[in-house]
Amino acid sequence: MRSYTNIILIFVTLFIFVGVSAIRASSDFSGDFLNLGGGARGIALGSSFVAISDDATSTYWNPSGLTAITKKNLHLMHSERYSGQVKHDYIAYAFPTAKAYQWGIGLLRVAVPNIAFTQLSDPGASLSETNRPIVTSTETSADYAIYVSGAKYLRERWSVGTSIKIIYRTISTYQAQGIGLDLGSQFLLRPNVKIGFILRDATNTSIHWNTDATDKVKPSLILGGSYTIRPFGGKTIIATSTYTGRSTNKNSKPFPFSASIEHTHNIMALRFSHEDDRQNIGIGLQPYPSIGMDMTYIQHEELDSTYQLSANISF
Repeated sequence: MRSYTNIILIFVTLFIFVGVSAIRASSDFSGDFLNLGGGARGIALGSSFVAISDDATSTYWNPSGLTAITKKNLHLMHSERYSGQVKHDYIAYAFPTAKAYQWGIGLLRVAVPNIAFTQLSDPGASLSETNRPIVTSTETSADYAIYVSGAKYLRERWSVGTSIKIIYRTISTYQAQGIGLDLGSQFLLRPNVKIGFILRDATNTSIHWNTDATDKVKPSLILGGSYTIRPFGGKTIIATSTYTGRSTNKNSKPFPFSASIEHTHNIMALRFSHEDDRQNIGIGLQPYPSIGMDMTYIQHEELDSTYQLSANISF
């Protein structure tokens, strides 16, 4: 028990350290596309999924969750956020090995089409009533992140994992590359109580543009816990989380709080989460043991709401 107490103390110390760093940091949105999530189930449950993740989407949410995989697992997700203004796709594949390691690879793509590039009708003259901007081309902004993940058990109830994150961004003739590192862990305090965390961009992910500009994605930390009960012949998971470093807006709270619940009965699962003053609602169907389908409704106060669709296949 003392060893697990030490682990908790390490988590709390790390969380406070990253939180203080985030408070001191300036506003930076270069890594926002990395926060959109992967998989309809995980998005429905929000940040607290770091203490639940147990399938191929763990490459995004918490690589240590890959230790729960006993079969090859393929996950596919697609959505068109805000009435098609943002294309959001995620694909992940995970597999166990004969040794103590589990591996996975994931691809996150976020694209915004039909961005108008303009210039003055007479570029050599000043802006005026007769010299107005005209559209010269329409371009697509596309951001990619490849997650190469591995996980293993350090002890019977304590798993750790890491994801090497390869980033590629492009719009018109502008391109950028970067590489980052995510570190995650999960452990069981009791058979029905789990704690998980993920430290994203642990090494200050640098993204270098071909214009000689450099963006930096600062570290962020999510710490969550889950509690499982089995009422009415089904299974219910209640989870909470808090995070820091993910947003540095002046109006952001240093340690926001989120809560989620998932109830599964037979082939159906219902999900709900509250996070960042919005609610996500999800439903899952598993008509066959090896095939699952999920849909999530994402609420947004200012933009159109979004439906996420995904499929999960084990073989």
